[in-house]
Amino acid sequence: QALCTIASRAATGSLRSYSATSNLQDRVVVAVGGNALQRRGDRLTIENMLKAAAEMAPTIATLYSEHEVVLCHGNGPQVGELALERSNATFDVLGAESMGQIGYVLAQ
Repeated sequence: QALCTIASRAATGSLRSYSATSNLQDRVVVAVGGNALQRRGDRLTIENMLKAAAEMAPTIATLYSEHEVVLCHGNGPQVGELALERSNATFDVLGAESMGQIGYVLAQ
């Protein structure tokens, strides 16, 4: 729900209230795969992820104008990149770190 709230503020500057009883026809799930935040041939950096997220933001904002948007994401490539940088870190820590990075990128 936190990511949905972030998407709603970015789209309209205001918040909408939805509940578990909201009409399912009004709800759209947007699944952003980890690879969607990395363009072919580009390095996996925060700057490049921000560019990719900025490209998809207008589409998500358009969906939000008529629907409740539930935004979720993958993190495979991001975890892999972090694992190469931190060989002693466990995957639960790397997964949490990558989720924080992606949440930040999508909130921008």
